[in-house]
Amino acid sequence: MCKSTFIKIGDAYTNADRIGKIFTKTGHSGSPEEKPENYAVSNALSRVANVKTSLFIMHGEKDVRAPFRQYELAVKILKEKIKVFESKSYPNEPHGFRNPQNRVNMYTRLEGWFKKWLK
Repeated sequence: MCKSTFIKIGDAYTNADRIGKIFTKTGHSGSPEEKPENYAVSNALSRVANVKTSLFIMHGEKDVRAPFRQYELAVKILKEKIKVFESKSYPNEPHGFRNPQNRVNMYTRLEGWFKKWLK
């Protein structure tokens, strides 16, 4: 496994908060260093080339459970692979949006995306 792939696989673990690290480590039966093969299997970013449908991804920029860097990596890779997708990040939102206006915006955007793509 090349070093750059390993970094992407372990990125969520490395940049997560304490609870996120516990969930990630427990779910993968160890850290990225201990069980790289388990992280390789769950690394969705390594399979973006296989995506055949439009995607819509949203993320809070202050999320420490699922680090914002994961969103940024996903957007970067989707652009590199020339995939059809929509994305929206929300400043100051943690894991699970707290601002009611952002929740309304998120669900309105999601409803619009469903109407566009689920015909």
